[in-house]
Order: sequence, then structure tokens, then C-alpha cells
Amino acid sequence: MSIESVLSDLVSDVEGATGAIILAADGEAVQWHTTADGEQLRLRGAYIAVAVQTYRDSAARKELGVMRALVLEYDGSSFVAHEIDNDCFVAIELAADANIGKAMFRLGPAATALRSELAP
Repeated sequence: MSIESVLSDLVSDVEGATGAIILAADGEAVQWHTTADGEQLRLRGAYIAVAVQTYRDSAARKELGVMRALVLEYDGSSFVAHEIDNDCFVAIELAADANIGKAMFRLGPAATALRSELAP
């Protein structure tokens, strides 16, 4: 399964999803699929990367273990991010009425598939 098909399936399988993006730890967009504005998704993704990195750093200082998923809600929509590996993660953007639980459920297998696709 290709990276594009994993992202596309993720968006189509979660009602209310508007985009999915793979981000490097530094916030650089690796690849994305969206039903809306790709530039906006990449910009929001960079902000999500900052939040994820901040959470990772805090969790490491407190010895909480590895982050699996992080939900970020803001006015009108939300993101759910799931770690692929130490260097990158996948995030799905959701409309306000989307099912966050289903997004979290679908992100686990998607992250596993992406880990396989991104492995050298």
C-alpha cells in the first residue's frame, strides 16, 4: 500500500476528516492528502509539530513514556496526531462534528502501515 493511499483512505474512512499529513519532528510536511486547502493543512501541521514536540519533551522530563496519540482542538476543528516513529508522525484534521474516537482508532493501523512504507 502506498503512502498516498494510506492517507487518502484515512481521510475517506473518517467522516468529517478534511486532511491527513505526515510531518517530520521539525514540522516539515513530508506528504499529505486533503479535500481542502493543502497550504493551510501544511501551515497548521507545522503548529501541530510544535505542540507534539513540546509534549514529547515534557513527557520525557517526567518519564511518562512514549506518546502514542495527541488530540488538539481549536475553534471549528481538531487534529489527532499519532507517532509513526521518533522522527515523524501522522495527523488527521477533523471538522468540528467529526468522530474523534474513530479517527484515533483508524490512526493506529495507519501509523503502522506508514511505518512500513517509510522504513529504509
